[in-house]
Amino acid sequence: MPQTRPNGTVVPINSDDYSLTSDLAKMADTTHVAVPVANKAARDALTTYPGMQVVRLDRDNWIQTYTGQGSTGWEYRSAPRRVDANVADFQNASGTASRLLYTMPGVTKPYPQTYRAVCRLGISVAAITSGNLWVNVAVSGATSSVATAQGKFGLAYFAPGNYLQSGTAETPWMNVAANTDPFIRAWVEVLDGLVTHAVSVQAPYSQFYAEVRPQDD
Repeated sequence: MPQTRPNGTVVPINSDDYSLTSDLAKMADTTHVAVPVANKAARDALTTYPGMQVVRLDRDNWIQTYTGQGSTGWEYRSAPRRVDANVADFQNASGTASRLLYTMPGVTKPYPQTYRAVCRLGISVAAITSGNLWVNVAVSGATSSVATAQGKFGLAYFAPGNYLQSGTAETPWMNVAANTDPFIRAWVEVLDGLVTHAVSVQAPYSQFYAEVRPQDD
């Protein structure tokens, strides 16, 4: 009988009857090499088996795995790709009111995506002579208002001020249609207080990034 190698490849052996075409075809099919496909239709024309992988040339070479789960049996199981913003490009870093810091560019794709966003801000305050300051680190997708941002983290500042705190907010996984900008945004939301505060635009203190992958199809 044929020999099955540790990686699952089925190899014919000398003691068995040998059929060149079928034996080599079986060996090739069991090497578990990802198959390049032009699109979904080309993928769907393949004879599938659990664990089979394809490279979607119409999806920026993302790898899909046949799991038998979901509506089509195919899933994007590899780690999402990370898109980092340059925090040095933040606008309105200093202020006293709620404000938009940055809208991430270059995330739109010609295919539907699923994504989440993470924003970590280091925020310092000036001297506080009276009252307090309450702010949210906020991050959002597909909304134009910090009030409806999907991820928030609260920070509180008290007298005498003159110190820095940091917090991280993140959105849940969300979907966006093909050729549509998800408008991934970083914000500061002021809940109470009128105190000058500044967002650090240095990478050790602030980070803003998105994780993206195609929607399963």
